Amino acid sequence: MAAAPFDWNEYLNLATTLSTNGDEASQRTAISRAYYAVFNAATLHAKANGYKDRSHGRLWKMYSADADINAKRISAYGNQMKIARERADYEGIVPRVNDIMTQQLADANMFVTLLAQVPATSPQLLPPNPKKTCNNCGAVV
Repeated sequence: MAAAPFDWNEYLNLATTLSTNGDEASQRTAISRAYYAVFNAATLHAKANGYKDRSHGRLWKMYSADADINAKRISAYGNQMKIARERADYEGIVPRVNDIMTQQLADANMFVTLLAQVPATSPQLLPPNPKKTCNNCGAVV
């Protein structure tokens, strides 16, 4: 019997559990896991419409370009949460990390609510990135 696919909401559950710890490592990890919970949920929703990429920026751009207002909101939350995740994962000093974590968890929960309201037909795929020609050599890149 095939295993069931991973439930990305478990990352949000883990983030919530970690948020009750007082240490900075748990708070930073909660920020990161909350982001990846929403990123992967949004990716799964988009895959139903043919999305095959793994680009964070392209995913949020696709939601932003969609006509559905909740898809646009998803994009705003996704981009904002990505910035918080990058700070938590890469910066040595993150002032007010507990406040950022609290906001990240609130945003993730709002995201889940909004994603449930995005139509199955949204977001629509973006056109492929145009090919670029090197000005020096003429090669297509």
